[in-house]
Amino acid sequence: MLIGQISKQTKLSNHTIRYYEKLGFFKANTRRDNNYKEYPEDSVPILLFVTKAKTLGFNLKEIKEVIELY
Repeated sequence: MLIGQISKQTKLSNHTIRYYEKLGFFKANTRRDNNYKEYPEDSVPILLFVTKAKTLGFNLKEIKEVIELY
């Protein structure tokens, strides 16, 4: 799944998705021949969870701890 597809499904910017990847919420699986990152399908529910948890008042550190426990 490419970042544009994830962006459309989550309504997050490419920059935000890359930032969350950098923080370690998920990892890109591979790179295509054209050097585009291929993200796993489960990155969408993770990003939706992060977005929802932020609206509930949790910070990114707390959210990452919950995801790591899961």
